[in-house]
Amino acid sequence: MRAFTRPAVTRRNKCLELRESQRSLAADVVPCYTYKEFYGHDTFRQGTKIFPDRGGEIINWPQQHYENGVAKNDRTRRRFKGMVRAVKHLENEMLEKGLVDEVPSYLLECLVFNIEDDCFGHDTLYADFRCVLARIYNGTMTDERCNEWVEVNDIKYLFRPSQRWTREQAHDFATRAWTYVGFDN
Repeated sequence: MRAFTRPAVTRRNKCLELRESQRSLAADVVPCYTYKEFYGHDTFRQGTKIFPDRGGEIINWPQQHYENGVAKNDRTRRRFKGMVRAVKHLENEMLEKGLVDEVPSYLLECLVFNIEDDCFGHDTLYADFRCVLARIYNGTMTDERCNEWVEVNDIKYLFRPSQRWTREQAHDFATRAWTYVGFDN
């Protein structure tokens, strides 16, 4: 317990960062409330609600996110999560080189989640990656094409005014990623 005295705790906008020492990895702790959305007397779905220091509130659906991610991964022969990691790795590499603005990691995961399962069944991971990137690019060309895209929790829409990202941001990333990987050739 002594390790987590005042100097070991840093308050952030949405979390508390705990760091025992400079040699240890920091851990983020998000204080939240249980949130229930009722659809009748006994029918509800349960999530979490936080109140960031900068104001407002954020409702998340972690159990639904987990279950839908596992189901998608199972349906795609374990390729969904691998494609998410590949897209995130690509974004990090491009960011380091100054080729893109930072794209939220959660947005990238949600973009891959919205790609049809048949895109994950090619003979090679390279072919899957090319298909995923192409469908993100094509799907984010207009608002109408991705109007029904959802977060992994399948509760919140991906592109709505309440989100901190835009369809244009997702499309710009897909455009730059396609060129960076060399798929234009």
